[in-house]
Amino acid sequence: MRKLFLSIIALTLGIGAWAQETQSVDYIDADGQQKTVTATVVTNETGTLSGWNVVLGSDVQTGTLVCNGDVHLILADGAKLTATGNNQSKTPGIEVSGEGNSLTIYGQASQSGQLRAIGGDRGAGIGGGFQGSGSNITIYGGLVNATGGQGGSGIGGGFQGSGSNITIYGGLVNATGGQGGSGIGGGFQGSGSNITIYG
Repeated sequence: MRKLFLSIIALTLGIGAWAQETQSVDYIDADGQQKTVTATVVTNETGTLSGWNVVLGSDVQTGTLVCNGDVHLILADGAKLTATGNNQSKTPGIEVSGEGNSLTIYGQASQSGQLRAIGGDRGAGIGGGFQGSGSNITIYGGLVNATGGQGGSGIGGGFQGSGSNITIYGGLVNATGGQGGSGIGGGFQGSGSNITIYG
């Protein structure tokens, strides 16, 4: 009986350790209105993004973040996220690739939240990895700096990958391609399409 009781405690503690923290946070939506949503807090251990997410820390550093489904990322005022792709695996900083996956980035009131996405060798900053396409990327706010690895775009396709359905409505965006890659669009030998910038 005592052994069973201790096992239950250990199991409960284990579940608690794996639970992801969520918080109610404000963001500025597509219409410029302040809205509130419950979002998962991005930490140094985060590897996959799904649903609503928020960056709160002033120095959050991760490897490649993989978008799974319709992903929304809020850059809280004063927060900074650095996502760095892997050179050996040739992954992007933030992977937005494949059917059904998308990324939408929002800021808060002062638009001071920062994202730095750095592609690994031949990967995009935000989008596809080596020979991977990046699509369905929308930015409404925040300070976004995206740098591609060699042959990768800043935002869009990796080396030999295309970039499409990329829309920027606001925020401050700096997108720099690696050698042979575009700032926004296709990687080296890749194409770019349906790219729209407002403002």
